[in-house]
This record gives sequence, C-alpha cells and structure tokens, in this order.
Amino acid sequence: MEFSVGDGVSVAYVSDHYPYTVVEASPKRIVIREDRAIKRSGTWPHFNYYYQRNPHGREMVFTLRKNGVWRERGTDMRHTGARLYKGRRFYQDPSY
Repeated sequence: MEFSVGDGVSVAYVSDHYPYTVVEASPKRIVIREDRAIKRSGTWPHFNYYYQRNPHGREMVFTLRKNGVWRERGTDMRHTGARLYKGRRFYQDPSY
C-alpha cells in the first residue's frame, strides 16, 4: 500500500475502526491524524457518517516493516494491535 498526504485511512483495533487522514508520507513512514466521524443518517448497525478533519486530533506514526506490513511505530512485527487500512471508516462494536 502506498499513501499520499490527504488520503483517508482507518485504524482498526480488533473490530473497532477509527477514521484518520495522512498528514505526512514517505515510502516507509506515514503520520496520520484522527478525524471526526459525524453521523449523517441510518440506524444501528448501518449508520452513515461523514468525516471532518480535526486539526487537534491524535497523531500516530506507522512504519513499513520488512514483511510488508504497516505497523504503529514502536511495536514489533508480530504486534497484533492497531492495523491500518485505506479509506475512512468509523465503527464501534457494541458487544465490547
């Protein structure tokens, strides 16, 4: 996966997904900033959201590892924490 500044991405923890925007990008390192997810319509579990950039949102740094996987900086290659996906998505699993 390649990323460019302005791309929408999602960070997933187990089944929960949170929207972010790429604010810095290089071939092996990206910085992302958390966006706001604002409910537009729908009923659970099919809510529709629109996403708004948040200049004060949490920032995270991901690096591309030798195995081709993007992981949060400071974690090892086997770390099962945050996963990175292209495209913004917001979802919080109500069963947790």
